[in-house]
Amino acid sequence: MKVGTAQDRSNRRKGRQKGDLSISGSFHGRGKKPSQNKMENGEGFMSLTKDEVREQIGNGAIVLNVLGEQAYLELRIKQSVNIPLKGKSDDDFASEVDKKIGKGKRIITHCSNLTCSAGPRAASILKNRGFNAEDYPGGIEDWNNAGYPVEGLKAAVPSI
Repeated sequence: MKVGTAQDRSNRRKGRQKGDLSISGSFHGRGKKPSQNKMENGEGFMSLTKDEVREQIGNGAIVLNVLGEQAYLELRIKQSVNIPLKGKSDDDFASEVDKKIGKGKRIITHCSNLTCSAGPRAASILKNRGFNAEDYPGGIEDWNNAGYPVEGLKAAVPSI
């Protein structure tokens, strides 16, 4: 008699154990926390954690907010650049990034949160055109919730 679901049986055949974590089809080693692993997003490349983004900013990476201008004005990662993705062809978006940032820079794209697809799409567009780009899927929501530096109209004002 077979025990467990069809997925459990499939995982056992592939050498996976119950408790292994799957993120976008990628299984991670047992005993590791998800934050210790890079996550593969649906675009076929690795996405970054907020701590990796923070480290890469310190090493000169440019953070590219691909949300609309109003969202950018309201709340953004400190010193990020805004080039909205919406309403542009892939070529027009890449051309604008090339003019404002250049292909020689490390670029980290992001949008609002884990459910937003604009950041991964922007990183994919750029990577396919020779840019050194990755996505930060947590977006401004994850960054702000972590208490990392933000600016904009909705940024918390420190109390005196």
